[in-house]
Amino acid sequence: MRAASSRSTIACMSPVTMQVVIELECGIEPISGTLRHSPHGEMQRFSGWLELTQMLETIKGGADDVPPAAGAASFTTDRRELQMTMTTREAFERGTDTFNAHDLEGFAEVLADDVVFTAPGGMHGQGKAACVEFFGGWYSAFSDAHVDVHSAHFIDDVVIEAGTFCGTHDGVLRAPSGDVPPTGRPVSVPYIHTLRYRDGLHVSFDLLFDRLLMLEQLGLVPALAATP
Repeated sequence: MRAASSRSTIACMSPVTMQVVIELECGIEPISGTLRHSPHGEMQRFSGWLELTQMLETIKGGADDVPPAAGAASFTTDRRELQMTMTTREAFERGTDTFNAHDLEGFAEVLADDVVFTAPGGMHGQGKAACVEFFGGWYSAFSDAHVDVHSAHFIDDVVIEAGTFCGTHDGVLRAPSGDVPPTGRPVSVPYIHTLRYRDGLHVSFDLLFDRLLMLEQLGLVPALAATP
């Protein structure tokens, strides 16, 4: 590794002796920089671990069809290896990105095996499968589900997130009180999320949001009249 001012350069060799050069912009959050995968190729910008991982996997995909040269170094883009150097901020952003992309496989990769979650209505669970099922349930109920993060406060391995969940209720919502059939209505519900991390992986989610507000927006309970 060679450091120059605010940049660090990483050079590695693929199985076909193709040089991959990555320049990281140090001190920038989220991680960002440029990547070039041939001596005369154009530098491509990336922002965040998710984009960098996708670029490396694309390069590796092309290299897999070519027999390795004798004595060539191994080349891997295993996401779990990249996670080992992720900061809490990077892990948080990767979790948000995969959720908004409806990428449950990618989301599962940023979860610890012993991850736990709690949510309003007494909902809770432990383990990757339970956590993926819970968050994936929002996609089933709201096919365009996404979150807008308004603020995130980082304290060591804890993140306090404030945002808004948005989506159109066009699927069955699995609620603590029973299944709610599609209403076709949009929702926009503020939430507070406390997340904890260990070694770049989520270990707990504590989700808080106004269930009554969501039910009002779904038309399932009368909306309270505004106070003059």
